[in-house]
Amino acid sequence: MSGDGQPSVIAESLGPIRILTLNRPEKLNAANLEMQQRLLAHLEDVAADGEARALILTGAGRAFSAGGDRDLLRQMAEGGLANHAELTRVHVGTLRCLLGLEIP
Repeated sequence: MSGDGQPSVIAESLGPIRILTLNRPEKLNAANLEMQQRLLAHLEDVAADGEARALILTGAGRAFSAGGDRDLLRQMAEGGLANHAELTRVHVGTLRCLLGLEIP
């Protein structure tokens, strides 16, 4: 969830166009683990959607994405991230999904 209780990724459909909006504008859409998990789930949905003809990936607020969330990066650097395997699964899954999409 974003800081205001909204989902960290918003999925919308506009006819055959699928829109995924990164929604942590208070953090310039910096990706924490929860956001990355939601993004992957939505990308998998788009990939399986036979009606989708295009995907728009955008960010709420004034930035697309500042990159990785500093708190997540700090946890990784300090050895405090308990689930490195989950982070790896999400990163690899997201890349595979994006590269494998058969729509622009």
